[in-house]
Amino acid sequence: MATGTLPLFATAGQQSGPAQASDTDLEDHGREAPSSDVADGAPADTGQAEQIELVQLRRAMKTRPVIDVARGVLMASFGLAPEDAWSVLVSVSQNTNTKLHHVADDLVRSVTGEALPSPIRQEIAARVAELRQT
Repeated sequence: MATGTLPLFATAGQQSGPAQASDTDLEDHGREAPSSDVADGAPADTGQAEQIELVQLRRAMKTRPVIDVARGVLMASFGLAPEDAWSVLVSVSQNTNTKLHHVADDLVRSVTGEALPSPIRQEIAARVAELRQT
């Protein structure tokens, strides 16, 4: 590719098997999800629900830019469509049990010279190879 970033993602053994599956990329902020009081049928505390939503929106605003840049890196490096780049990021996150925004941050930092963690690098290579086969 024209960007010269493809070697950043090459692996020694080109392990193509998926790593163990993980939970989704949700963070636990020590808060419980809103619940309703079953005994009297009262709805969930809307103040608590709004607070949880606010925390989630703030987190998304902080992490979304690096995720978008990482998608761009994958698109430029491998010639992926935006949807495919997103799919690679999500799969890597799940298969390495790493939060999506951490995968994205590692990927972006690798372009500036930091080493990409081996499990992340291997999983990216495997997912891209899988996309190219289909």
